[in-house]
Amino acid sequence: MAFNPQTINKELDMANLAKHNANYSAIKTELDAHDTHVAAQTAHGSTSAATAGKIMQRDSAGRAKVAAPSESDDIARKAEVDVVQTNLDAHGADSIAHLTSAEHTKLTGIADGAEVNQNAFAQVNNVVASAESDTLTIAGGTGITVSSNPTTKTLTVTATGDATPGAHGSSHNNDGADPIPDLVAIRAEFDMIRDEYGDQLKDTMQVANVKTGFGAVGDGVADDTAAFVAAFSSGSYIGIPPGTYKINQMTVPSSVKLLKGYGEVKLVPGDLVPAESAASWVTALGLSNAEISGISFEVDSETYPELRCLDLTLCINVLVERVHAIKGGGIAIYGAQCNYVTVRKCKIESFSVKGISFDGAQQSNNTIEDNVVIGTGLAHCISAQLGTQLKVTRNFCKNTATFGIGLYQVTDSIISDNTTLDTGKEGINIEDSSSVTISGNICKWTTGTGSETGTDFGISVFGNAVATQFNSVTNNTVVSPFASGIALADNVSFNLVSDNQVLNANQGSVANHAGILLYGADCLKNKVTGNNVTDTAGTHHNWGIAEYDFGTGSPMLNEITNNRVEGYAVADIKTTNTTTITAMNSKDLSGFRTYTPTVSASAGSVGAASATGHYLQIGKLVLFYARVTVSTNGSGAGALRVGLPFTAAMGSGSGKEIATSGRACTVEINADRNYAEVRVYDNSYPAANGSIVDIIGIFQIS
Repeated sequence: MAFNPQTINKELDMANLAKHNANYSAIKTELDAHDTHVAAQTAHGSTSAATAGKIMQRDSAGRAKVAAPSESDDIARKAEVDVVQTNLDAHGADSIAHLTSAEHTKLTGIADGAEVNQNAFAQVNNVVASAESDTLTIAGGTGITVSSNPTTKTLTVTATGDATPGAHGSSHNNDGADPIPDLVAIRAEFDMIRDEYGDQLKDTMQVANVKTGFGAVGDGVADDTAAFVAAFSSGSYIGIPPGTYKINQMTVPSSVKLLKGYGEVKLVPGDLVPAESAASWVTALGLSNAEISGISFEVDSETYPELRCLDLTLCINVLVERVHAIKGGGIAIYGAQCNYVTVRKCKIESFSVKGISFDGAQQSNNTIEDNVVIGTGLAHCISAQLGTQLKVTRNFCKNTATFGIGLYQVTDSIISDNTTLDTGKEGINIEDSSSVTISGNICKWTTGTGSETGTDFGISVFGNAVATQFNSVTNNTVVSPFASGIALADNVSFNLVSDNQVLNANQGSVANHAGILLYGADCLKNKVTGNNVTDTAGTHHNWGIAEYDFGTGSPMLNEITNNRVEGYAVADIKTTNTTTITAMNSKDLSGFRTYTPTVSASAGSVGAASATGHYLQIGKLVLFYARVTVSTNGSGAGALRVGLPFTAAMGSGSGKEIATSGRACTVEINADRNYAEVRVYDNSYPAANGSIVDIIGIFQIS
């Protein structure tokens, strides 16, 4: 038989199909049995009851039961859950245990430690709150109103009206326009305590005591120099207890901020202090922001005629207070190249050169105030040379050999409210200085003292080496100086002398002196105005105010106006140059003055005549009128000559014969003549027997 693959394959497929069908039947039987098991609700003995050892199944309502739990990991039943829910509901409904949102916000705003159910306020002064709803009322009093604003929740207390205490400004201070009265009184008391007990208060500082700390003896015999030097090296604040300390030359170093005597402290020269020499005894070198006070220097001026007791060199912002020097020496307090140094409340007597002296071109802003300087040997009580912005005020200077206060080559400085008494020369003198104000000072001499030996002025502004300009001498009082009261001398210009009182100047009757004197060729463009110059005797000075040439040239271009002069021997105002203006002075303001004119003729002679005259002087301008009565003309011819009160530079006038002819006249005033020539308008002689000629004219003084 032939082999056919297709036949073989077919046979095989049929055999396999029969086999698969037999297997399917068996498998289906097994699957049906499985489905029946799955659908059974009681498989393996399961039950929905709470039966031990049985599989738990849900009942028709989907519920199943378990036994009551006893362990922490047992299943909880509805009964147990309901108990918890009931407790939760009860807790949630408890309004005490829980807060509303608003109550929570309020609670968070309460600070730690706040009390529960506290009253509205605890206590204000002696008012105590008794309940949570208590209120406190703020009431106004006299001159006080209280207002409130509920919207802004503000309370305003306002002082109103004129009643005490009255309205006040937004701020108060002792010097303002709206002070608190009690504050003013309290401040005054504080200032008094400070002034009286300020020294004791400073004892609270760490002050080194030269006695207890460094072995100073203070008996005036033992040499205490080493103790002082050791104290200077140890600290900045040095205290000196009462005692007399023998000290050689020593230097106070710049590290010292306080050198102060407490009580009666005297320094006397040690054996090594050089005599007959312009040496410095105690030198404060380079101090800054420091104080030296409460010390007295006692030194013999015959032994130490040039000694400088306290030498301040290169010091800045230093106070020297209550430093006394009472028994002589050269210079009590000397400052060299210092700035912002104040010397005040010091008493100095019997020094041979100067009491207080500052020197140096670099010095500025130093103050000398409230000091007393007395002594017949002193050349100057107070002096300063070079520098700027010096203030000398409220000092008392007496019995000096030369000047009370003398400034040399200083600028922009003030000399004010000082008193000088019986100085040998000027009470106040400035030389080669500019922009210095001399104001409110009193310079006085008493009979039998300085006025008998002095040779110069009350107040002097003097230009020597350089021009002295732009100074003012105002509101001073000068009484009984030996020579002129106030002088502008030599190289001085653009200075002001105003509103001063000069009484009884030139007590020495010195020739050619005046109440106020200007002299020297370079004395020009100064203004003298508003001064009162009086000589009660009327004999001490020829002129109240005068320009004069002492051989160095004539002053010029000055202005002398609005002054009042009384009691002069010759004239109230004297000028030496026509360029000087004089006007509105007391003589100018006193109305017409009388004089007796001379009467003569240009040709022949007048037989018998009389005349009266009046004039008004305004500066160098003179208005005049005169009446001439000719009883007998004699041989008079040409022109009638009528005398003038001053020699004229130029002028003219007019007149009329009023008794005989009634003719009009001309008045001619020629240069350097002391008379006017009167003619009829046709150039004929104006007078005859019985004629009366009236003339009026104006001229400038020659």
